[in-house]
Amino acid sequence: MAELDLHSAMESHFLRFFEDFNYEKSFSKPVFRQEGTECKKMIFLNIADYQDGLMIEFMLGISHATIEYQLSELLGKQMHLSQNFTFHQYASALDNSLPRRSFLFVTESPEHYYLQMESFFVNTGFYWLDEFSNCKKLSDMLALSLVKGEMVHMKLNYSVIRSLLLKRQLGEKITEDLFYTYLELMQEKGLPDDEIEHYEQLKKYFLSC
Repeated sequence: MAELDLHSAMESHFLRFFEDFNYEKSFSKPVFRQEGTECKKMIFLNIADYQDGLMIEFMLGISHATIEYQLSELLGKQMHLSQNFTFHQYASALDNSLPRRSFLFVTESPEHYYLQMESFFVNTGFYWLDEFSNCKKLSDMLALSLVKGEMVHMKLNYSVIRSLLLKRQLGEKITEDLFYTYLELMQEKGLPDDEIEHYEQLKKYFLSC
């Protein structure tokens, strides 16, 4: 199977698979989405083409429309809200039997990979997306991941602000202890001074709720 044929076959196969579970493909990118009342469940299929095959990885995430809009307002930036993840994980983080990325040669059949990933989504992936599309659980998971230092795959200052926005959305009181815990985390990770200064400027906004 030629490289381009394998790439096309890969996208087509997973498009049919995710459609069976009521996920729709975005118009321009291999992102599969299922809309919810608060949160959008999203699956990102990343395929990199090489001369002798494909490198493939899956990322699962949740996008909270209100939080992403408020984040863009606080950052003063125009962001691609329809594609933003409020929180995401690679498939390998949810199932340690999976590699972070898989390489398929053009000379091999993709069937074993299809079966492996379909099994992952049916047994783990879809349940994870269902569970954390709940705003409270999403908020708790994001806060815990930040405190445990597990946010290496997401922009830290964005994640910190998202965490506080989620708590604000849920009507939870944001304490000075939490605000400064996040500040210390940003300082420990060596974030640029302008990002830290911007975060400090948001203290009144978050602690007034």
